[in-house]
Amino acid sequence: MAGENPVTLPRSVIASKARLSDPGHSREADSDIRDTEQSFLNTSIRTLRSINPIEAIRALSRYNGVFSTAVHSYVQLAMSGYTLTGFQAGGHQFDLGLTAAANSLAVSTDTLFDYTVGYADKQGLNSTLETLLKEVVQTGSCASELVLNRFRFPDRIIPVPTTSINWKSKTDGTKYPEQVPTGSGGDPISLDIPTFFYSASHQQSNSIFSRSPMEAALQTVFVFSEFIEDIYKILRKSGHSRTVVTIMLEHAQKTAPPDVQGDPEKLKAYLEETRRSIESLISGLEPDEAIVTYDTAKVEILKTAGEKSDYTALLDSFSGMFATSLKSMPSTLGMRISGSQSLSNTESLIYLKMVSSIQTPVEVIMSRTFTLAARLLTGQDGYIKFKFNPIDIRPESELSAHRSVDQQRILRDLSLGFITDDEAGHLLGTGPRAPGAPPLSGTMFLDAKGANDAGQTDGAQERTLNEGTENGSATSSGGGADK
Repeated sequence: MAGENPVTLPRSVIASKARLSDPGHSREADSDIRDTEQSFLNTSIRTLRSINPIEAIRALSRYNGVFSTAVHSYVQLAMSGYTLTGFQAGGHQFDLGLTAAANSLAVSTDTLFDYTVGYADKQGLNSTLETLLKEVVQTGSCASELVLNRFRFPDRIIPVPTTSINWKSKTDGTKYPEQVPTGSGGDPISLDIPTFFYSASHQQSNSIFSRSPMEAALQTVFVFSEFIEDIYKILRKSGHSRTVVTIMLEHAQKTAPPDVQGDPEKLKAYLEETRRSIESLISGLEPDEAIVTYDTAKVEILKTAGEKSDYTALLDSFSGMFATSLKSMPSTLGMRISGSQSLSNTESLIYLKMVSSIQTPVEVIMSRTFTLAARLLTGQDGYIKFKFNPIDIRPESELSAHRSVDQQRILRDLSLGFITDDEAGHLLGTGPRAPGAPPLSGTMFLDAKGANDAGQTDGAQERTLNEGTENGSATSSGGGADK
């Protein structure tokens, strides 16, 4: 097949080593790889106001519970499974060889390694997809490189942080990316190579730089988090009851020794020592322990009194704004906002549409990656379409009936000859048919009288109703035989 459909391979690429630097560490031999990402644990939300928006989004994805839940939900729902389908470049027809080559590469990322090189530093395909999807949520774009081995065959796929990419213009009006090295520095690395792929989501026409869909939530999350921090401070200061011990000064003075009572300095030191001993006693009390004192001290419970602000309505308002800016449903973020059942169904549908939007750049990246890989492996002039499966939040037990309908539709197309036997096996997930099996495409095996036709009328119940009983019946309208 390679001789029938020759393909022009990419121009010269350096295959002995990856042109792209691996994210997060340098290439120095035996150098320690350290976690250089800044930590914002136990830091006020006000600190994130002054840093780069992408860095703030990455930090919030780690340290803010609501923000992290939104990002994680997007990625997990978008991981709905995938299909790889190969097509011929000229006729756009299904090609079994290209499909098998693409699936072989996908399998090799998870299972097949070169055991002679030691540790297999190759990320699984599902992990790669999770990284790319998360990159789209956090930055609005994603990028990857198809690393080739010394035989110029596909070896692995490396996700690339788009924040490390700069753009350079060409004289013909086009552009190409270059990577700015991290860590120890160095010269920029040109990415004007055919094995590097980039795609952006909701790209603006007046800018080549991508924008995260979560960027609009930054202002709201700052206001919401600062509001929570202020409520926490108020609660710590005046929201709890406190134990107050009042030392009766006259009684305490009488308990002092005679030589101390006549000396003001000694009396002052004696009263201070009495205060510290009572403070130490009260601070170390357990909840179930009682307080027993002489009449030198008076114990009271101080409670908040007077006007008390109700922040419930304001908190609900901020919660709704927060969920809207994160383009997520309040229920997925753990926020309780009242609404009808019909409104909830509409929110679910819109939310699934938003989640599917982050799949598009990843589908573009993986389609181009697997197309190049399949061409290098087979030499055929074709292309690969990488497609995520439709997102469905229903359990598997409820989807079996819908899959039966899809199966019937595929078999109907096969019966009418709209798809080939190999394409039907690919769509059904069964693989190619067994050797020697008769071809089915276009044979009309699902005609009106076929056993698999949903409208058959020759079953036992149908014959009984049509022929009637021996004496006839109301159901058969006198269709029984006359005696």
